[in-house]
Amino acid sequence: NGNVYVIGNSNGAALAMRLASNAGTELPIKGIVTKVTQLLSSPSRSGPGVLNYNQPSSTSPKVSVLNVMGTGDGLIPYTGGPSGVFNGVDDFQLMDALESMIVWAEH
Repeated sequence: NGNVYVIGNSNGAALAMRLASNAGTELPIKGIVTKVTQLLSSPSRSGPGVLNYNQPSSTSPKVSVLNVMGTGDGLIPYTGGPSGVFNGVDDFQLMDALESMIVWAEH
């Protein structure tokens, strides 16, 4: 009951994006501030259950997003793709940072 806002940096930002992607009556997320990450382009889900989607759906509530990224990050690539943060597991691919913001803007 109420408005929930989340802020996160790096892994915390990934969690904030995941929470916002799964916003709804069970997760009443209204806005997020994220630093140093973007949405995952794959996989579409990170586990079983109803709250494990990695991208917002067209039917989920609107969420305000402020994202801060940099082009010189050696771990989280601005242009997307694999990252060392996933310990060599290539199943996890980051979206291009601008594409990620387009997904949120069109959501």
